[in-house]
Amino acid sequence: MNRREFLITSSATLATLRLRAPAAEKSAGEMGRYLTVVRRFADAMIERGRDVYGRVHTGMFMGVLDRSTLAPPAKLPGAPGGVRQGDRCDCFGSNLQHQFNFLRCLEILGELTGKPHYRQAAEQAVLDTFRYAQSEATGLIGWGEHLYWDAREDKVSSISPEHKLIHETKRSFPYWDLLWARNPEAAKRFALGLWEHQIHNQKTGDFSRHAYWDRHGPGAKYSFPKEGSYMLDVWSRAYTDTSDPVYLKAIDVLSRRYLGKVNKRGLIEHSEYDPQRCIPIEMMYLAIHGHESANRLPRGEVRERLERLCAEIDRGFQGLAHEPKGRGFIRTCFTDSGEVQVWRKEQKNSPGGYTPPWESGYGLRISAEFGVKSYDRYQQLPDGEVRQKYRRFILETADAYENHEPPEGVDLWPRDFGYVIYGQLAAFHISGDAKCLDRARHFADKAVALFFDGKSPLPRASVKSRHYESVTMGDVLLYALVRLDLILRKKPVSVPDVIID
Repeated sequence: MNRREFLITSSATLATLRLRAPAAEKSAGEMGRYLTVVRRFADAMIERGRDVYGRVHTGMFMGVLDRSTLAPPAKLPGAPGGVRQGDRCDCFGSNLQHQFNFLRCLEILGELTGKPHYRQAAEQAVLDTFRYAQSEATGLIGWGEHLYWDAREDKVSSISPEHKLIHETKRSFPYWDLLWARNPEAAKRFALGLWEHQIHNQKTGDFSRHAYWDRHGPGAKYSFPKEGSYMLDVWSRAYTDTSDPVYLKAIDVLSRRYLGKVNKRGLIEHSEYDPQRCIPIEMMYLAIHGHESANRLPRGEVRERLERLCAEIDRGFQGLAHEPKGRGFIRTCFTDSGEVQVWRKEQKNSPGGYTPPWESGYGLRISAEFGVKSYDRYQQLPDGEVRQKYRRFILETADAYENHEPPEGVDLWPRDFGYVIYGQLAAFHISGDAKCLDRARHFADKAVALFFDGKSPLPRASVKSRHYESVTMGDVLLYALVRLDLILRKKPVSVPDVIID
């Protein structure tokens, strides 16, 4: 995403902040109360949460920690609700893709405090992951949904019972510029590895989200739009820095594939194995990263094709019968008709096809994420009808949470609260409505009480968990708390206002 200074972009916004920021926040010192929570976590992780195990010590941050001892537990605790066992790190595991928003919090702390060790810690985590967890055979990285760096054994590993090393990118990579500046060979090997070892058919662009990490073995017929968007993002960055035509070809092949799959409703199938299943939020990721990727390319057919794909996705997403203030957004629908489809149609008790306000889980997205992604897309578009419809989605989603408190008895993730808080901030940004800022603070206070509880600098992995575990994306909550703090205290920073997820 382009680097924008979140909520500090106009004199009108600044005036609103001056008028409406609570007096307690106006008088806050160097660190507001939300940023203090994040800084305590950051300090604890830098001091006690890095890889000091095995023969090779690295700057990677551990993914599972005991909240009392700040050390890896002797035995892996039970999984938080909604987390599949095979998607976790073991006790001594580190998964960089679970930590991107945390690393950006470190960047902000370094910028605000003038203390370079915060940024250095973030950079070292990235550089060491590429130094030690990049496959010699494929250039792919030991991260994502199924892999992690085993700090005790000093190798890439998997917790899955098959012990297969399966690469699957689950988040966009925001540190390309750092990697290119400090280790360009690793950057090129990664970008080329996605093309040569993740793409099954380089003529049609057919691929699977799964590919072997340690040897050539790309799958097929699972070319999910979200995962494809992450590859477009990497290839466009690589092309910008290298001018190597192989990356432009990769972008062209994949954009042709997706554009060819857009139907008359502007919808794209989730995969060839299930052509009547469409997941609209995954199309949104493709539009967002596709737009940014197109902007990096020179004018010509490839860029124009990618831009056309993004416009078609806008048409398809906005043409669905979303109900942000009612049943929610449509999270899965039939590709041909656009009608709502149950989430897991083969399961009798599958949740419905609309987004709930709370409770993330494997493959499940809450309404607030749709609102936040609508905000991401809104920021990319020029004024007009399409942009205004995304604006309405943002505001209606934020308003829906006026009557949607977090449910009791449910094992909620910190990720849920992060998106809900951020959705309110997005609505405040475009409307100036103080009630959005008030709700952001309300949910932030609840989140701090639930996950940080005053007993440890580390957040719980979930409401019912006692340990810390990065798989539930506590970094989304951390980043939302930082952004809320910055808004309340009118502190602009250079780090982008986009959640990595």
